[in-house]
Amino acid sequence: MRSEFWNFIKSFNKRLLLYTMVVTTFVFLGSFPYFLFKLILFFVHLALNIMFMVTYSRHFIYPNIKLLLLSRKGLEIPVPEEIVKLQKEMGVRIKSLKVVDGLNTVCITLWKEVLVGRWILEALTRDEFKAVLAHEFAHQKGKHTIWRVLLTIPLFFIPIFSWSNLCFPILINRLFTQVIITILACASIFAFMVVMMTPIDWILELKADKTAAKYAGKENIKSALLKLTPKERLEQPTETHPSTMERIKHIEKLSN
Repeated sequence: MRSEFWNFIKSFNKRLLLYTMVVTTFVFLGSFPYFLFKLILFFVHLALNIMFMVTYSRHFIYPNIKLLLLSRKGLEIPVPEEIVKLQKEMGVRIKSLKVVDGLNTVCITLWKEVLVGRWILEALTRDEFKAVLAHEFAHQKGKHTIWRVLLTIPLFFIPIFSWSNLCFPILINRLFTQVIITILACASIFAFMVVMMTPIDWILELKADKTAAKYAGKENIKSALLKLTPKERLEQPTETHPSTMERIKHIEKLSN
């Protein structure tokens, strides 16, 4: 049963279905007028919400905690001259470059440290590594983090406003019901936000690819993506990134 669940959440489409069902069952739970229907929906929603919490922790909370812990063990190395030049060309600035064992990504922290997994540094050519950094710099140049925050705020209030008039059954007593419904509502809001932010994140990733191709070359960003993505995941999107093949299709359409 446990292995089947882990296999289930490996699929983006199935995770997206889970997020949608969490939101839908919560709305139905507060909308149906009959107590028996509400009681049945409560247990269905509770099971879906538990699955969502586990999935969310696995795909969002755990990776960020791991990143935070690994970043403290990173080895700071001198920033190559060509990367310094790339920064100036793109109008961005980083404070340091760290190589981190066990890290499977390249990212820029809020305090402008570039973290790169050691295996990534070893797998890519200099031009490919430059293209990957150009992609990360593009996020910084385009202020994508700020755009995500600005778009998150109004989206966050959609469920809060629209769900404020929902009616829920009293279970055991009012205090217990209030605590349980608050927890379920918070998780449902997170599920709603994941669904709504997914296309926005995809658009920002494609824009970063376009900028990276401009500064580091189309072929370099394409070959870097192919090297960094396992073959069995080339067609698989995630909540934050389109599939690698979809990204490559968009890059190939760009003019030289």
